This record gives sequence, structure tokens and C-alpha cells, in this order.
Amino acid sequence: MPHNEADGPVEISDLPPMPYYGNVGVIALVPDNWEQPWQPRHQILSRLTRYFHVVWCSPAPWWRDWLKATPPRESHINYGLPLEPGLTIYRPEKYLPEVGRPPFLARWIRRERLRRAQHILLARGVQKIILYLWRPQYAWALDLIESDLSCYHIDDEYTFSEIEKPLDDHEARLISQVDLVFIHSPSLLEKKGKLNPQTIFVPNGVDYSAFATLHPEPLDLGPIPHPRIGYVGRIKSDLNDS
Repeated sequence: MPHNEADGPVEISDLPPMPYYGNVGVIALVPDNWEQPWQPRHQILSRLTRYFHVVWCSPAPWWRDWLKATPPRESHINYGLPLEPGLTIYRPEKYLPEVGRPPFLARWIRRERLRRAQHILLARGVQKIILYLWRPQYAWALDLIESDLSCYHIDDEYTFSEIEKPLDDHEARLISQVDLVFIHSPSLLEKKGKLNPQTIFVPNGVDYSAFATLHPEPLDLGPIPHPRIGYVGRIKSDLNDS
């Protein structure tokens, strides 16, 4: 992966080609670092770079974790696919961690991180900003930065509860406030799709060429006898229990 561990923005390419709509930029607030196992947000945002400048804002560590100064665990696995140029990974500087108190400091730090992401886009010649939120905990961004379009992408039930819970009031307010909502599943659409008239159902897809292209058999699979059942994805607790 063409990244380093330095704080601040990390360029995928020193000279990215101009996207189709070079005057539009996306600030994406996501719950993952780019190097973590790929999620729908990796797939979608990497493809959006063909059309817009995109800044992937890695989550800021909690200030207590920053004080511990524990280096991130390195992985030998490359989870990424070949990247589209034009994507910038913004890693918050160490002096801009997530804090809870005092409230004025938390608000200032969050706004400062957003401004730095915005400045990256302005340096690209961007004139219109899309604020793209991928979790309800980023609702605060709507009040801290001006945008020409705000989006909220729902690809899971974020309570992560084993039992069904009613729609959280905090998330309900976010859904009603943004300009555009994307929802992946019919059940989530039924539960959350009536709060904003600008809600679009976008079912999960697949990278067809990645799965349809033949490749040589990996050496470590050779000793495994046939027939084989393959699984591509993360091993989650609900899969282990099934």
C-alpha cells in the first residue's frame, strides 16, 4: 500500500489526474482506517474518485489511546485493490485526537480536522463540497462545516444488538437533517427509509470482474482435497454461531 505512518494527509498519487467533475469534492467521515479489511465504503469511495476528489478521513483516536502511544498492529495482508488515483487519506494529527470534555475543546478539535480535510480539496480547485457520513456518530459534522450536499449512508444496524431495538432518536434526527440518504437492505429501508423523502435504496453489489477472472491456484490451497467450499469475507461472531 502506498501509505506511510506520518500524521496528516497521505497522497495516493503525487499528481492525480483530474476527475470528471474536478470542481466537486467529497469529505468522507468513516469508522475505519483505509488499511483495514475492505467494506462497502472502501468500494464506493474508491470508485467515486473517478468523478470527484475524495478525502477519506480516518477516525481520530481517543485521547487516552494517544497518551498510551501504542503503535498500530501491522498486518502482512494487503486488503486493498488497485486504487483509483485522486484519493487522499487524511490521518488526524496527533495533537487533534477525539476528546469528550470540555465541550468547547471537543468542538474546536473536530472543526479543525474538518477544515484540514476541506483545505485538501480547496487546493485541488474544488468549489463544491459533499459531506458524506458513514456512521451516526458523525452527525456533529453537519454543524461544524458548510457543505453543498450532505449524505448519510446506512449499510448496517448500528446498534449492533442481538435483539431488535427501536430507531435511535439521535440517528433519526440525522436522517431527517441530511440532503440524501442511502440504504442497503430492504429491512433497514422499512425501518429508516420514511424519515427523509430523499432516500435511495442501493442494494449490495459485487465486484464481478474480481470474482469472475480466473487466477492460478494459490500454493497453500493445493493440499486441500476436493470438493471445496470457499468463503470470502470477514468471520463475524454471528457467522460463528450459525
